Amino acid sequence: MQSASSFIFFICSALFILSSSICALRAQTTGNETIYLKYADSLIGRTESAGMIRELNGRVNLTQGDVILYCDRAIQYLDLNKVELIGSVRIIQGTVTLTAPRADYDGNQRLAWGHKGVKIVDRQITLDADSGYYSTSTAIANFNGTVKILDDSVKILADSVEYSRRSQNSSAFGRVAVSGRYSNVVLTGDSAWNFPATR
Repeated sequence: MQSASSFIFFICSALFILSSSICALRAQTTGNETIYLKYADSLIGRTESAGMIRELNGRVNLTQGDVILYCDRAIQYLDLNKVELIGSVRIIQGTVTLTAPRADYDGNQRLAWGHKGVKIVDRQITLDADSGYYSTSTAIANFNGTVKILDDSVKILADSVEYSRRSQNSSAFGRVAVSGRYSNVVLTGDSAWNFPATR
């Protein structure tokens, strides 16, 4: 009896691994890089209307190219090449680290978006907001809801901000207040642009 249940478990495991490999091959042939699981304390696989799903728990680590994803729990949609990240979320690409209590990552669009408080740290620049998304392909972040940017010389408060990691330039819109970190200068308006390279 025990050998029969071991055999069934082996067959189910082999089928799940084979189906995961087929999803990876399908993603590669359509030009999308697959989100790969590097580590998790536990893994539960199932099939639903959205396709094959992996529920990952405990010290979850996933990757897609140069993007590294960490969280406490994740729900990975293999057929859709998407993942929900829950608890202590960190998304790292080069010098950029996005943190949030919860985030979603779309491997096809290479887009991460955080909910309920999101932060991006890039070298000397820190951005905080209620929510926002970051494109790992264009390296552009968009934040909404009480956005705050701090760099080595300026502090910006606004309703929404767009930040480019490559140029480090940022654009702020809606109830903008710009203040020098080491001066008494304050600028207010409906929009502002910050170009750190030219100060």
